[in-house]
Amino acid sequence: MAYGPGFGEGEHAILDLYRKNTRLQVPEPYFYDTSASELPCSYLIMQPLRGENTGSASRWMNSSDRLQVERQIAEAVAELHTYTRERFGGFRQQGSDLPWGEEFQHSALREYRRAETTGPLS
Repeated sequence: MAYGPGFGEGEHAILDLYRKNTRLQVPEPYFYDTSASELPCSYLIMQPLRGENTGSASRWMNSSDRLQVERQIAEAVAELHTYTRERFGGFRQQGSDLPWGEEFQHSALREYRRAETTGPLS
C-alpha cells in the first residue's frame, strides 16, 4: 500500500463501510485530504479508540482473559469473511471478468510499473 498522494480516501471509505455494516469497533473517520495542498502528504484523521493493544495487555492478562480476547478476534475475522465478491477488485470497483489469479497478476504488474516510474511511495 502506498502512503503518498491519494492515501486516505480508500481507507476512509472502508472504515465507514465497516462502521455502518459490522459490529466491529472501528474508529469513525472524520476527515481525509489526498491533495497534499495543506501538508506535503495525504492524511486521514479519525476517532481515537480507547484500549490497549494485545502486545502490552498480554503482560497482565490471565488465560481466561486471553481466551476471551482470542474469541473476540476470531468472531471479528469470521464476520469480515462474510463479505464476499464474485469478481476481483477493490470494494468500490465493479471488478474484473478475468479469473482471480490472472487479474491479481495484472494488478501487481501495474503497481510494479507505477513504482518503477514514480517511485514506490508515490
